[in-house]
Amino acid sequence: MKLLFVTEKLPFPLDTGGNVRSWHLLQGLARDHEVTLLAGTEPDSPAASIEAFRPWCRTVLTTPLPARSAVADVLTLAGGLGSAMPFLMARRESRALRLLLRRALAAESGYDVVHFNHLDATLYQDELPAGVRCVLDQHNIVTNQVRTTLAGERRVARRWVLARDLRRLAAFERDACSRMDACLVCSDADREALRELGGPADAWVVPNGVDVEYFRPGAPASGGPPQLVFVGTLDYDPCEQGVWQFCREILPLIHAREPSVLFTVVGRNPSARLQQLARSQPAIRLLGRVEDVRPPMRAAHLAVVPLLAGSGTRLKILEAMALGIPVVTTTIGAEGLPLVPGEHAQVADTPASFAAAVLGLLRDEPLRAHLAARGRELVEASFSWGAVQSRLRRAYDAVGSSTGTG
Repeated sequence: MKLLFVTEKLPFPLDTGGNVRSWHLLQGLARDHEVTLLAGTEPDSPAASIEAFRPWCRTVLTTPLPARSAVADVLTLAGGLGSAMPFLMARRESRALRLLLRRALAAESGYDVVHFNHLDATLYQDELPAGVRCVLDQHNIVTNQVRTTLAGERRVARRWVLARDLRRLAAFERDACSRMDACLVCSDADREALRELGGPADAWVVPNGVDVEYFRPGAPASGGPPQLVFVGTLDYDPCEQGVWQFCREILPLIHAREPSVLFTVVGRNPSARLQQLARSQPAIRLLGRVEDVRPPMRAAHLAVVPLLAGSGTRLKILEAMALGIPVVTTTIGAEGLPLVPGEHAQVADTPASFAAAVLGLLRDEPLRAHLAARGRELVEASFSWGAVQSRLRRAYDAVGSSTGTG
């Protein structure tokens, strides 16, 4: 089939979970189909980022996206006060990307399927000619992400925006998913959440995965002070909130028993408040974006994923387990993954129980080894990208059958 893969931003470099998923699913699609990639690029995006896709995409079409600003967000919010369009979607709509899609469709017709990458890409579905099949990859159920983020948001202005958007977003997401010929979700939990939202009940589960050759176990961390690590995109609200809450409410409980514990945070675009906190506390090391996350992860005794909001499944958990690093997470962090507490990871939801789980694992080397081994086994069995791409292939085979093409 001829596929047009539409995404707001070019999924490169591979420094976010969303980019990693998009990269591997796009590769899987390109093995079986003729793929054109259409994407916006950041103002400082290097040419090498675009070239990375050319070996396996038939065509790569890109357009620069304007830099977002607080002023632009305020104008978008004010302009949409009487609109049903959620602000979180409206702020992502790009005239440049819309014009690029129009030119692409005018230059070449006959696409069998348009693949929308993330919910915001469906903003441009109205540009498509009749008869084109549409597939949406729901990296997460955005309404759930906003609902859980709102529950823990203490900043007044952000709470107001999220609360105002929630009902509009639920309607937008339900409508967008219902117009698709197929929806892809990351887990059974997300499929159920989409059904409860009023969307299609027959979404295809195509989970997140991990490169099991790249992320291979090394020698367990030993010697020196105990180290904890978090890896995530720090300009993504659930990650930023989770790290902030861990530093303010959980880490002090850990230090009360083990004062030497160090906490390393890896991820792009840390917030100003996280930077200020790290400057004031030597035990918190904020590395920002790194080219290779494996060295700081392998230096840690434990990976912590203290998320209190979000949706989808967490690549950061799969990568830690693939490296043989024991994980402590929350129920929301583990959502969508078949983790058995005490067998694959430790799960705790309050500051006291989370701190106790961390301290217990730091003092129990045999249990750390057990979790590391069983976590690696689970990833190898169910979450290699080869296994994930096989699921993607089955979904597309069903869409192809309904178009009468192969």
